[in-house]
Amino acid sequence: MLKRHLINAALILASIFAYIYFSRALHPIMGETLYFLVLCPVMLVGWFYGSAAGMLAGTLSYLLDLSIGTGLKDPLFPISSFTILGTVTLIFLGGVFGYLSELISQISQQNLEIVSLAQIVNCSDDAIFSKSLDGKVLTWNNGASRIYGYTAAEMIGRQLDRLLPPDRQSEVSDLLKKIKAGDRVENYETVRLTKDGRAINVSLTVSPITDLNGRVVAASTIGRDITKTKAAEEESHRLLVETERANAELHKMDRVKDEFLSIMTHDLKSPLVAVLGYSDMMLGGMGGQLNEKHRAFVDTIKRQGQHLQSMIDGLLDYTRTEFGKLVLKREDFNLNNLVLEAIKAFTPEAEQRKITLDFSLPAEQITVSADQRMIDEVVTNLLSNSLKYSSEGGRVTVTLSRGEKEALFRISDTGKGIAPDNIGRVFDKFFMIEENAAREKRSLGLGLYIAKKFIEAHKGHLSAESPGEGKGTTFSFTLPL
Repeated sequence: MLKRHLINAALILASIFAYIYFSRALHPIMGETLYFLVLCPVMLVGWFYGSAAGMLAGTLSYLLDLSIGTGLKDPLFPISSFTILGTVTLIFLGGVFGYLSELISQISQQNLEIVSLAQIVNCSDDAIFSKSLDGKVLTWNNGASRIYGYTAAEMIGRQLDRLLPPDRQSEVSDLLKKIKAGDRVENYETVRLTKDGRAINVSLTVSPITDLNGRVVAASTIGRDITKTKAAEEESHRLLVETERANAELHKMDRVKDEFLSIMTHDLKSPLVAVLGYSDMMLGGMGGQLNEKHRAFVDTIKRQGQHLQSMIDGLLDYTRTEFGKLVLKREDFNLNNLVLEAIKAFTPEAEQRKITLDFSLPAEQITVSADQRMIDEVVTNLLSNSLKYSSEGGRVTVTLSRGEKEALFRISDTGKGIAPDNIGRVFDKFFMIEENAAREKRSLGLGLYIAKKFIEAHKGHLSAESPGEGKGTTFSFTLPL
C-alpha cells in the first residue's frame, strides 16, 4: 500500500515538473496567466488524495517553478503579487477539492451502509418496524408483514391498536412512556393479533430512536413470534409435572411394597420355624412312630417349608439391601473349602440329571476376609442357576483362581444362554428370563440381584456373559484379598 502511494506521488510530481518545464515555451504567448494551468494537476492530487495532499501539491508546484527558474536564472513566474495570489489560490483549491472528494467518499460509504442495513432489516424473519411517539407506524419490514399479515401500505401511518387484543390496549402507550424516558425494553413477552384474527405470542425489544441532539423522536421495535416455542415450553412443563407426579407415586408404591415385604417376611419367619421344628420332631419319632405314608406326608411338609424359608430369606436379604441395613460380619475363611462344599451339595442333583459338574480349585489356600454366609449364598445361587437352566447331558464348569489383589470365581454352563437384549437386565430385581420356569422352581427373581449387592458390598464385581440363546452362560465374581 505504501509503495503504491509513493509511486503515485512520484508520478504526480513528475507531471507537475514536466508541465511547468515545457510550458515555458507557451509563456511568450500566454504570459503569467499560464500559471493557472497548474490548477489541473493540483486539483487532481487533492481529489484523489485529500485536502492536505492538495494543499501540499499547490505549494510544491510554486516552489518547483521557483527552483527551476532560479537554476536557469530565468524564472518562469517571478515572485509578484500575481504569483503569490496564484499560489494561495492553488493551495486553497487543492484543499477544497480534497475536502469535496473526502466528503463525497464519506457520503457514498454512508449510503452503502444505509442500503445494506435496510436490506438486512427487510430480509429479517423478525418483525422490525418503527413508530412515532404518538404510536403511528413509520416503517414496516417484510418480517412484520409475514408475522402479522399486514402489508407496509396497510400499516405505515396507522396506529398499532389493530394489533392489540382488547385486554392489552394500554400496552403501547405504557411502552412509549418508557421509551420517552430513554429506557430500553428487552424480551417483553406479550400477545398480539394478526390480520386474520389469530392471537400469537411475541417477544418484543423496544428501543428509543434519537436525533442528532440526543432527543428521543421515535421508537424501534423488534418482534419475534414465539407461539410454537411457548406451546412447546408449556407442553414440556406439563409433561414434567406429570412425570414428577408419576415418579412420586412410583416411589410411594415402591416404599409401601418394600415395607410390606419387610413386615411380611418377619411375620412369616416365626410360624415357619415352628412348622419346620415340629416336622423334624415328628420325623425323629418324638410323636410316635410314623408309618410310611405319614412319613411321606411329613417329609413333603418339611421340604415345602424349606423352600418357603429360602424364599423368605431372599426377601429378608432384599429388604436389608434396599433399606441400607446390610451388615457385613467379616471373618477370615478358606474360600476353596466353601466352593468345594457347595459343589458337593449339588453333586447329587447333577448326577440325577446326568449333568457333568467339573471344577478346578488351586492347590494353595485362598483366604478372604468376608461375610461367609453371604459369599456362600452367592456361590450357591450361581450353582443352582447353572444346573437349573442346563439340559440333561449338559456340562457345568467351576473354576477358582488367585490374582495379585483378588480372588476370581467363575462358573460356565452349556445351558439355555441369555439373549443380548437381556444380558444387561439379569441383575435387575424381580427380573426372570423364563417366568413360567421360574415359578415352577419357586423363584422370585431376586437371587442375582441380591448376589450382586452382596459382592458389591465386599468391593467386588459380579458380571454375566453369554454368546446368545442356546449357547450357555458364564457368571464370574471377584473378591479383594
